[in-house]
Amino acid sequence: MDKKGLRSEVGARIRALRESKGLTLEELAKRVGGLHYTYIGRAELGRKNLTLDTLERIMAALEVEPYEMFSVTVAKGGDSARAKDIELAGNILARMDPEVREAFMALGRTLAAKRAPRG
Repeated sequence: MDKKGLRSEVGARIRALRESKGLTLEELAKRVGGLHYTYIGRAELGRKNLTLDTLERIMAALEVEPYEMFSVTVAKGGDSARAKDIELAGNILARMDPEVREAFMALGRTLAAKRAPRG
């Protein structure tokens, strides 16, 4: 999947979660704090490349865990073995103590940052 495709998938998932909670863009922006509703709207359309920090803030405002955010996106990917692995990881994360889960996620973010291409 290309970068724009992933942005579109994540944006569509944000919109679906926001709408499932009955929130307007303005209400979500107020919950997030520091983001304008038009920024979130552009993110939902796949026109903004969200940082992990911004995505975390949006997920917190939507009161969703990472596995909830990405479960639908992964399922649509077509790689059933990978989707099953990611679903299993999400289920494990969901059962973790919140402090342990946060430490695990921080480690994952650190490792992902080290793998990111530098330009």
